[in-house]
Amino acid sequence: MNQWHLKVQASGPRPEVQLRHESGLCRGWSGDIACRLCRSLGLHEGEQPCPKQQAWRLFLFAHAIEDEAALAENASEQGGDTTCESACQDNCPMSWEKKLADHGLAPTPARTMIAATLLTHAQHVTVDDVEHALREAGKKLSRNRIRKTLQEFVDWDLLQVIDVGDGTVFYDTDTSPHAHVYNVDTGELTDLRPEQTWITGLPELPRDVRLDAVQLVFRVRQATPPDLLPAGA
Repeated sequence: MNQWHLKVQASGPRPEVQLRHESGLCRGWSGDIACRLCRSLGLHEGEQPCPKQQAWRLFLFAHAIEDEAALAENASEQGGDTTCESACQDNCPMSWEKKLADHGLAPTPARTMIAATLLTHAQHVTVDDVEHALREAGKKLSRNRIRKTLQEFVDWDLLQVIDVGDGTVFYDTDTSPHAHVYNVDTGELTDLRPEQTWITGLPELPRDVRLDAVQLVFRVRQATPPDLLPAGA
């Protein structure tokens, strides 16, 4: 699951970059976009497995190039700059429908609704948080549908799951490798910068398995229990 394969053809009159998922999803770019991907990301000719973080980065970079080209074309046709207008509409349903489709997910109403609510900035959320945010926006989905949609986003590397124990699961919109601190007393999950933590070695794994991910969570408690803190502290 979540295994990507990258195929790059940099030589020839029309370069091509193809990213294929073992589930059957295949996304490709050619011409100028493929050239810019190869040059900017240092892609080499050939076919090889592609880590999910690299696949996600490639998707985002290609999407940015396509958006840049579309904006330039619109500005040329309209004789003006559409950057501001585009930025203002970044969170509209139609915008998210395109973004989900670009990443291989059919833009169903539930996916579009949750993406527009959740994926706008880096954050850690639970199913309860998403349900509350939707309710505040005047929208409603069943908990089962929310949970299923979040898992679909995890499967397609739009989110990563952080299990902090005690049955508490967070969904992190930052899918890059990084450690976390979980405060058991307050329920708060915060990020640690890469330079704040490091792993010096990994155990030798059986020959028939491969490393899928490493998660590091520091569980902490308040030095003074919250109910004993002075008023207003």
